[in-house]
Amino acid sequence: MNKWFPFSTLIAGLVLGCYVQSAQAEGNPAAGKKKSATCVACHNADGNSTNPAWPKLAGQHANYLVSQLKAFKQGPTGPRNDPVMYGMVQNLSDK
Repeated sequence: MNKWFPFSTLIAGLVLGCYVQSAQAEGNPAAGKKKSATCVACHNADGNSTNPAWPKLAGQHANYLVSQLKAFKQGPTGPRNDPVMYGMVQNLSDK
């Protein structure tokens, strides 16, 4: 198994806006690798950012990541006001 498979699957779900409520959700690792390129730029391919300004995503629970992305999407009026992340999550849906 490819060592990037779990992280790519998680990112695929997040980037595609597939807000999952359980760890049983299916993903498409190949599509995830392609669509997570934006995330990889700051958070690295394995989710372990080397820049302290960008948090490590590796090892985080899917539900936590989903809640954070939803909070970023609220923008300046939400609990996680970050202009960069606000721009990154605007195309995500609640699907």
